[in-house]
Amino acid sequence: MKDSFTDRISDGLSQELLKYLPFKDKLRLESVSKQFQRTIYTKQYILFLGPNNNYEDVSKSTEQSIRNNECLAFTSQEALESVLKKCRNISEIYIIDESYNPLQNDGLISAVFNHCHNLDAIKCSFDGLTDKKIAQFLHRFGEEIRKLGLYDEFRFAPHPYNRHLIKYMPNINELTVSSPKWLRGQESEATHLTKLALWLIADQRETIEAIIDANWQTLSYIHFYSHNYQTPQMYSLFERLKRVKGLKSFRFDNFRKEWMELSFNCPFHLYLRQLSVNCQQIREICIKLYTNSGVNRNVFFSIKYFYRLKRLSLHLVNELESDHYNYSSQSLAACKQLERLCLNVSHITDEFFVNSDTSLKRLQQIELKNTVISEEAFQWLAKHSKLEAISLTAKRGLVVTYVPDVTVNHIINNNPRLRSIKYMSEDNALLDVTDEDTHRIRQESKNIKLYSITSGRFV
Repeated sequence: MKDSFTDRISDGLSQELLKYLPFKDKLRLESVSKQFQRTIYTKQYILFLGPNNNYEDVSKSTEQSIRNNECLAFTSQEALESVLKKCRNISEIYIIDESYNPLQNDGLISAVFNHCHNLDAIKCSFDGLTDKKIAQFLHRFGEEIRKLGLYDEFRFAPHPYNRHLIKYMPNINELTVSSPKWLRGQESEATHLTKLALWLIADQRETIEAIIDANWQTLSYIHFYSHNYQTPQMYSLFERLKRVKGLKSFRFDNFRKEWMELSFNCPFHLYLRQLSVNCQQIREICIKLYTNSGVNRNVFFSIKYFYRLKRLSLHLVNELESDHYNYSSQSLAACKQLERLCLNVSHITDEFFVNSDTSLKRLQQIELKNTVISEEAFQWLAKHSKLEAISLTAKRGLVVTYVPDVTVNHIINNNPRLRSIKYMSEDNALLDVTDEDTHRIRQESKNIKLYSITSGRFV
């Protein structure tokens, strides 16, 4: 008698098979066996709601989580209830897109209240909820919630319960709000936040500074979205940040054309220099500025003072004037622990890569946009030994240089952990080497053979 599917495949192996699939595909496999059904639902802890193509306002790590789990867009209350009823271990629910709001008519909260008994994280909007439903939610989950995200429209007045929301959620350690007005009058209630993300709005400066003052001893992650802050307010903000000695991740997003004129006179690089002196534990920096070339260069140069930096992402966009400055990896040489680099500036030439193997010894992942490079840049990359992923995007309208297969093979063989190389223009991929390709090339190289590129791709 043949062994059953359950006898041949353990729960652990079943879980390993399913973990590579997005949640929507897992749902289609629940009829394969009772074991699959059990594994699918009992091992699902996070649920993303919303369209699958909106990742503009999330971090890279969250974006990858979304892509792995896949967002679900429910069209009916019954469908939402059906999934939550089966996924009894859901602990985190995130609505990714503000335009997708299943909270209308108390839909999501009702479903969560009935089925999600382990909930400790939620990102949503509380607009449209009745007083009774908010009271029930706070009574049931208030002390359990550890991560809270609120992105209500600026035009809505705070709900009566929202004025004391933090009071009913005393154990929050990660807070994301689109408007600091939700924190007004509650600054002293949240005193042990480790992660804080909010919009910088000029008329709510006092609230913003008060929440930082109340949590300066515990904050390790800060993400600011600049809305209409001006230079004096920015100065006051960074004066407050001087006290946050344990800060490890700093993100600043000001990717707005409206701020362009202000950024000409804003000494943002001096604020960063001040931050590097007072917050020496910073390991990650992500900055998006819509500004001019002078500010861009100063911001880039200021990064060298963050000696313990491991992850750096700079998006310094300039549309007022052309920036012909040749950025160099030597400017980052003081960041000896840097492992991941993402750089989007006006243009990057071969000069950036010169001696990069010595200035960026620990580099594992590199992503550069607006590149104007030749084969020389790839030859310098071939001297690295710890690269895991390379992604280069050619500047718009540029005739891209052909990369010899010998150079590509050299890069792959010198970097045993390399998974992919991507060299692309705005329209198409000119070189796309996957993990499978790198493995085959290494095997071929052992037999002193070379792999060839046809039409810009490995075949």
